[in-house]
Order: sequence, then structure tokens, then C-alpha cells
Amino acid sequence: MSLASLIGVSSAIVFGWVLPGQARELVPLYVLLSVFVAYRHRLNIRRLRDGTEPKFNFREKPPDKTSDDT
Repeated sequence: MSLASLIGVSSAIVFGWVLPGQARELVPLYVLLSVFVAYRHRLNIRRLRDGTEPKFNFREKPPDKTSDDT
């Protein structure tokens, strides 16, 4: 998810600059947002780089959180 967030916010920078009719004065805001997203996801990015980020699987069911094990 962190990789998708980074790609999305980075594409906003490119499209904000390249596409006609876009407000170019918003590009610095897009850059600021991309820096914020990268900062917030820095640990996930590190785990992705190191290969230790857990894999996402649609078929695997999440653990049941309704049981009372206290």
C-alpha cells in the first residue's frame, strides 16, 4: 500500500505539471504531500527494500478479533 501511495502522489506532481489546464501553482503542494507520504511510509519502504514486508494475500483470512482471550 505504501508503494501505491508513493506512486499516486508522485504521479500527481507529473500530471499537475504536464497536463494542460492544470493549476501549476499547486505543484509545490503536490511535492510537499509526496514528501509527507514518503516520510509517513519510511518504515514500510525500508521493509520493502529489505524484503521483510509481509505479503498481501486476498485468499488469506485475517485473524478473528472477536474472541475473548483475556
